[in-house]
Amino acid sequence: MRHRLAVAAYTLPDLILMDISMPRLDGLGATRRIRENEALRNIPVIAVTAFETEGFQRAAHDAGVSGYLTKPIDFGRMHRLIAGLLAPGASG
Repeated sequence: MRHRLAVAAYTLPDLILMDISMPRLDGLGATRRIRENEALRNIPVIAVTAFETEGFQRAAHDAGVSGYLTKPIDFGRMHRLIAGLLAPGASG
């Protein structure tokens, strides 16, 4: 995961789609690390997961995600969410 954070810090993407279920460090832990990194702190992070419970969504929000998408992905909703997060003046 450290390597992925280094790549993100080097490339400074406009937005990060974060898979929540990953080996070693899950997406919530990775999002917390992103929020701790000065260079990455303000990049919007969208959680992508099969977990739909309100408690899990709250945990994702507490970790610092900017948006939440459940699988299977509704691409219309995804497009609206990304457009809103990348709109001028939006805050991730």
